[in-house]
Amino acid sequence: MIDRVDLRFVAFALVVSLCAPGCRGIPLVSSNATSHDGSQSETDSQEIARRRWELLSREGREAMVSGRSREAEATFIDALALVEDSEESDPRVQTTLRNLVRVASIYQRLERADDAARVMSYVDDYATLDGRDDLRARNFTAYYDSLNNQELEHAYRPTNAYLNERRNFEPTLDALIRRTARRYHVDRYLVKAIVAAESNFDALAVSKKGAQGLMQLMPATAQEMGVTTPFKPSENIRGGVRYLRGLLDRYPDLDLAIAAYNAGPVAVDRYKGVPPYPETQQYVKRVLRYYKEYRAEEGR
Repeated sequence: MIDRVDLRFVAFALVVSLCAPGCRGIPLVSSNATSHDGSQSETDSQEIARRRWELLSREGREAMVSGRSREAEATFIDALALVEDSEESDPRVQTTLRNLVRVASIYQRLERADDAARVMSYVDDYATLDGRDDLRARNFTAYYDSLNNQELEHAYRPTNAYLNERRNFEPTLDALIRRTARRYHVDRYLVKAIVAAESNFDALAVSKKGAQGLMQLMPATAQEMGVTTPFKPSENIRGGVRYLRGLLDRYPDLDLAIAAYNAGPVAVDRYKGVPPYPETQQYVKRVLRYYKEYRAEEGR
């Protein structure tokens, strides 16, 4: 008669043989265990971003039908920033752009042509960005025209406060930096680092030498880059990033491009490297430190 202990041993051995590597038995540990935490974390982040986009989209629509057009515009731009790194086929991108077109149409029918033009310019810039074809931009323009020929879906009666407010709304600075850096194919963290080093994010900053705005453009540089209102964040960022793009093309070495932004390309060419100016040398180190910090923060 076989002892019960022996039976238990035989059963245990059978289970072990079934679960041995290379066999088709039930594995003792899931093969996905090592990657589960990372993939789960990524899934959670995507879910949070999706819910955030849905919330902003709902808030934007509510603001739009309540006559708070500027609030709707700002909210939809923030929503777009959440999905701007998505695939072009992501329906959320087109949905958000169409909502912005609706805001532009409301502005137009309230005889706020400048506001309408600003929003449509934003949509056109985004629709043709990074290889997006002109057809998409024309489609949004056609949608805009069709809306203007329809009756208003809601009253869209803005409050007196909105009617009297200054018409110079700017998207959030992060959204501006993202959009403009993407347009000129420049690392957005580098742009943010230069803004931090140049003006500490003060749109009205003026240096002793006369440099102006967020990216501290000298008047001659601003004129060369087509900037007519250097204290307007969108114009200043556009001019500064366009100028930086030219320096990056001229100097493959990032240190030299940063040095040229501070001291000018003539000085960099003269010294064939970072000029021996204490200010410029400290500036390069500061920008690179900020650049590294911003990239690290995004990865957390």
